[in-house]
Amino acid sequence: MKFTKKEQSLAPTKEALNRIQQFIACKQPEQLAMLGSSDGKHIDTVFFVDKSKSTQTSCEPDVEVCNKKIREWYERGIEFRGFVHSHPGAYSQLSDADIEYADRIMEAFDMESIELPIIILDPRYDGGCAIFWYTLERNKEFTGEPREVNILPGSQPQVPSNLFSKIQSTVPINELQESTIIQVGCGGSAGATEAMARCGVGNFILIDPDICEARNVLTQRSYIADSGQAKVKALANKILNVNPKAKVDIHWRAIAKDTTIEEFVEMLPENTFKDPSKVLIVASTDDFSAQDAILNLALKLCVPFMAPQMYADGLASEITFYYPGITKACPKCILHNRYEEYAKGYKNTVTSEGTIYPSVLQTNALEVQIAMMLLLYRKGNNRYTNMLDEVADRNLVLLLLAPNAGKNYGLDFMDTAMHEEFSFFGETLWVPVKPLSGCPICSYSLDT
Repeated sequence: MKFTKKEQSLAPTKEALNRIQQFIACKQPEQLAMLGSSDGKHIDTVFFVDKSKSTQTSCEPDVEVCNKKIREWYERGIEFRGFVHSHPGAYSQLSDADIEYADRIMEAFDMESIELPIIILDPRYDGGCAIFWYTLERNKEFTGEPREVNILPGSQPQVPSNLFSKIQSTVPINELQESTIIQVGCGGSAGATEAMARCGVGNFILIDPDICEARNVLTQRSYIADSGQAKVKALANKILNVNPKAKVDIHWRAIAKDTTIEEFVEMLPENTFKDPSKVLIVASTDDFSAQDAILNLALKLCVPFMAPQMYADGLASEITFYYPGITKACPKCILHNRYEEYAKGYKNTVTSEGTIYPSVLQTNALEVQIAMMLLLYRKGNNRYTNMLDEVADRNLVLLLLAPNAGKNYGLDFMDTAMHEEFSFFGETLWVPVKPLSGCPICSYSLDT
């Protein structure tokens, strides 16, 4: 069975569009609502199916709930006319599964046509969305084009003309506005990413497959109101509530070991890597293979890289960073013992369990400082311009977030590196590192 776009279709009322926005646009993708018409001319009735069987990439309505509502509508003179649901990312086309499902519905209800609009969430503001309205008819070819698109903006805050006036004497705002943070993992590092917007960074690419949960509130820059939203969308909203003019691109997906460099580049805005010195890739996942995959992409693209990691119970944390041709050792050399353990079959069991927010907050603060050091290296004349030169051979940073933190991890040097008369906890160690003999990455960097 084939379908086509119907020329004379039911028009959604303003009230129906508002209800669709209210029900779906503030939640993670793959939400679904039923559409009905009381006059045969308009879509004027909307019922949010809150018991739909949804995943991050699919949505299947609860048949029992839907059939009950259809019977209720029939008794009230309301005709069931279709479904509206949200898609992840910017995918505004009907999928093959959507079309197949439309086929089954029309057969089951003996319908000549069905409304099947797709919602794409606007990452910039809560509630903002675009609705691509499709009407499918039985036994006719589907052209693939929506019959109309409804743009429903969220509440856009005004941008003060003096937004960066208090820091423009400290950092080159124009330079940072042209810089890009590619943040892979938007949980523990969300606070750092938001802070980079406060420092003037103007472009953000957010990548994460997860949603916000209430339990994240105590260990991440997250709030109860974020629960149920995609982490990338929740973070995008925070960034743009700091600077509504920032450009934020969101990808509700993971980066895995089989993600090719071609796939990675293709998913990002055009010319993202035109000037690699203006880009910083930040790997903030809790999966070692994902961290390695992200690092490999950064190495292939010759882009600065940073990877923060929290240790068990939040007693200490680490940040590794890399700048092609400048830092002396690559992260693979710095963490070679860890790589060897994973190669032997080690399985990580460390989570954010037991980590209190002050540990996250202190780590986030240093992440931002290091990010600024990398993005502003040899640019202009500011406090960050030549900072990297002083730590080019110390690109493993350890934060002591509790007394005697090193003892808990069998890393006694962490506790003795600072003079005990002047230290207790909260210190930052910039650990000297050397490239491993024969490392092709470091050899290439040194040669160039």
